[in-house]
Amino acid sequence: MNPISQMNSLPRRFGEPFERIGPWGWLALYSTGFILLFFLLAHIWLVHYVSDQPITWKNVLLSLRSPFVRTVSLGLLFFSLIHGMMGLRRVILDLELLKKKGSLYLDWGLVLAAILLLTWGLIIFYRLSSA
Repeated sequence: MNPISQMNSLPRRFGEPFERIGPWGWLALYSTGFILLFFLLAHIWLVHYVSDQPITWKNVLLSLRSPFVRTVSLGLLFFSLIHGMMGLRRVILDLELLKKKGSLYLDWGLVLAAILLLTWGLIIFYRLSSA
């Protein structure tokens, strides 16, 4: 048996990293990373360069009245959750901690965790912005 036929006779693993996340998952992970970078830079610019006030709790609560600050804060919350959950999924699948059927449960668990964390973040955000 030559080496090429031996390679073909080996049992196939769950999949290569690109196959596990898929082309759309790969595109979504990197595009949310780029969008997250935009919101992070906008947040740093708003907090440290736009406002001439010192960073205090009162000034942070006052800044949340601005629609632009709200948009940047909500975008940072949303895209960090999405990017984090996709990255966590990719790490768990790359470590091959689950079988193929377990990835379905992982997907739904991460979606549920993201919805719960987003809801919790929105409740905190709107309570702070109305204070």
